[in-house]
Amino acid sequence: MNLYDAVLAILEKRRVLKAIPHQEERRGTQRVLEDVAKFASPEKVAAYILEQTEPHAPGDVVLLTGAGEVFPFFRIHTLLHCMLADFDEVPVVAAYPGSFNGSSFQLFNRLPADNYYRAIDIS
Repeated sequence: MNLYDAVLAILEKRRVLKAIPHQEERRGTQRVLEDVAKFASPEKVAAYILEQTEPHAPGDVVLLTGAGEVFPFFRIHTLLHCMLADFDEVPVVAAYPGSFNGSSFQLFNRLPADNYYRAIDIS
């Protein structure tokens, strides 16, 4: 599941997607980013992913792409944390644009690392 597409779907469902360009002109980019972050929070994206992938069957794997596309709305470790309860029996694989040193991610090989203790490198 592409996270950017999930965010767009949530914004479309809330009927705010088409208004974003006008709102950005009127209120500025920072305010629009804050609004988008509220409408498409990690909790709401996790719920959307669950809705789109249920029912889970043995052998299912959820593949997340687009982690770099949803930055700065939220960070992938926050989304993964929100998914823990509903995806405890389903492996979640996140394609991540950055590096992993065995204990933490560094988005785009530039931003400060965010520790996520359940992460493993599968490359």
